[in-house]
Amino acid sequence: MGGYYLGFNGELFQSGYSIYSNRNLYADIDYHHYPFYLAKDKEKKPCVCIVEDGRVYMRNSDITEEVMYVHFQKRKMNISGEIGKNYIAIPNEIKSVEATEEICKIESTELDGYWDYKKEKRDVFKFIVLRFIYEEEKLKMLKYMIGKRL
Repeated sequence: MGGYYLGFNGELFQSGYSIYSNRNLYADIDYHHYPFYLAKDKEKKPCVCIVEDGRVYMRNSDITEEVMYVHFQKRKMNISGEIGKNYIAIPNEIKSVEATEEICKIESTELDGYWDYKKEKRDVFKFIVLRFIYEEEKLKMLKYMIGKRL
């Protein structure tokens, strides 16, 4: 293996498990933009993440949707103060506050230079090449995932 980590899905696949994916159960945040956009949302409406009494919600200007978890992906999140029972996640920050309408105003302003697309393209290419070199099962998993979508 050369010391390279398979990743959770790779280990499951290598062990003979299939992968169940239901995009309505979780929220994938698109990390390429400063505002929170759900990766599955074609309209790209900015949203916030709210945790109230152990339940996780994504809220945009139209709807509030309960999800199992939020995947912030590569986004670095700062935690402001002590996190209590109820908190809110806004772009790059988690705050312990009650989720009032005032606090849930949607942050929709892009920040110039927030994402370096050229560097990301290089990093992703390098990452993909390394994964195919060190993970024999990666090609099988890729074929499996492509087959599920066709």
